[in-house]
Amino acid sequence: MTDKKEVEAATGQPEGIPPVVENLLGLELYADTALFFAHKNGNVSIQLTSLRFDNGDKGAAKWVTVGRLVMPIAGAQALSAGLFDYLKSHGLTPEIDPKNSN
Repeated sequence: MTDKKEVEAATGQPEGIPPVVENLLGLELYADTALFFAHKNGNVSIQLTSLRFDNGDKGAAKWVTVGRLVMPIAGAQALSAGLFDYLKSHGLTPEIDPKNSN
C-alpha cells in the first residue's frame, strides 16, 4: 500500500479546488511516445502512439495512434511543468539536447 502523503505529493492537485473523484473503470491508455503536437483555438493536441507489429504485413513494426489528448493551453502548460517536477523529484530528470532546442 502506498503512503497517503506520498500520493498527495505526486498528484499535484492544488489546494482549494474540488476533490478528484476516482473512476477505476475509466479509460487508461498505454503509449510509447507522443509523436505529434499541434495547437489551435486555445487547445493543444498531443498524438499518443505505440509501436505495434502488423500480422497482416509480415510482422512489420508500425507506429499506431492509440489516442489523442486535447486540452486547453493552460492545462497543457500545467501538465508539462507538473510532469517535469514529478520526474525531477524521482531522479528521472529528462536530458535536454541543446542541438534540438530552439
